[in-house]
Amino acid sequence: MTSSIFLAKNLVILFICVQSLEPCINDKILRQSTILTLDKLFKIQNTNLVTYTSAAQKHDLKYLIVLLDVLLMLASQPYIQKNIRSTLVDLGSKDPDCQILSSYMKRFSYQYYRTFKPYIIGYNKYNDYHWIRKISLINLVLLEQLPRLHSKYYILLYLLYNSSN
Repeated sequence: MTSSIFLAKNLVILFICVQSLEPCINDKILRQSTILTLDKLFKIQNTNLVTYTSAAQKHDLKYLIVLLDVLLMLASQPYIQKNIRSTLVDLGSKDPDCQILSSYMKRFSYQYYRTFKPYIIGYNKYNDYHWIRKISLINLVLLEQLPRLHSKYYILLYLLYNSSN
């Protein structure tokens, strides 16, 4: 059960990454999936380690897999891929006033702080802006790889591997 908790946490970080690129992603997920409901999506996104153990029976692995599939399908769409690439290009530029990257990081940081609490990941990592930026950019690069062959499997392996650490 512990690994499923961390799998859900890693999936939520990926979800926050997509949500930072496309604020209306919740509506699109609900339109694409017949299994996920707004209540289930809210519970997956806002469940933390303390409440997860009591709610573990309510969260099936199938909901996490459905959410991952729909999330990756939506993140593969050309307009989101264009947002990802422009954010990564901004990252590579030496301009300190990169508007695209800074707005993405503001949205990601806000969602991250709203979703996770310090006791889940540790107070030092929770307040370390460089660590938050690092995980947001790792997930952004993973999402940029989606149009490639078998990329969904690599992302699933990434989520599973990080859930065991």
